[in-house]
Amino acid sequence: DKETSKEYELLAKILHNRQWCLDFDMDFYSTQNPFLDLLGPYFNFIDSIFKFKDLGDFQRSLTYRKAQLDSLEKLCSSSEVENNVPLSDEQEEFMSSLKHKYPDWAECIKQAKLLAKDDEFITDLFYIGQQTELPHHLSKKSEIRTLLCKTETSLKLLKSSPVAITLARSEYDEYSTQKTLDFVHCELVCMMRRLYRIPSEIGCPKS
Repeated sequence: DKETSKEYELLAKILHNRQWCLDFDMDFYSTQNPFLDLLGPYFNFIDSIFKFKDLGDFQRSLTYRKAQLDSLEKLCSSSEVENNVPLSDEQEEFMSSLKHKYPDWAECIKQAKLLAKDDEFITDLFYIGQQTELPHHLSKKSEIRTLLCKTETSLKLLKSSPVAITLARSEYDEYSTQKTLDFVHCELVCMMRRLYRIPSEIGCPKS
């Protein structure tokens, strides 16, 4: 639109006769929440259980989380196995809500207990998965091509070439699928050839 064109015209003036770098974050074109993929059917339960109570220190928060899980496990055990153990009204309400919302609640707790031993996973889940509200949108190829087309149109408006181009795949973090990353990577390389005549030696990733 006209407003966007004006912004790019201004940016083109700023970049004129200046050196600049172009960096692509490939998960922009298709993003997955790695926690959702990893935890599968237990994601919603574990995501809610692992909401940290900020105690100002990670180790203290981790200890608090493990204590919560131990208490939850004992509560469920008392309700299922030792029926003669009375539960408070609050505990009864909690158990009723838990079983209604998660029919496989016992397996959910088991999975949560396993994850509680993994400090790195809990840190990632909290600081990345919860604090930043990680998006989850696996784009179709048609959607990716539409975004790439808009990217190319925008870059043309700059009327200058970068001195360096980087492509960040976010592969290790699993913020997109391998197949999708390879597709986006190849499409971006083709775009760079059209726009900046990059060397032919720079090709698509080998499948």
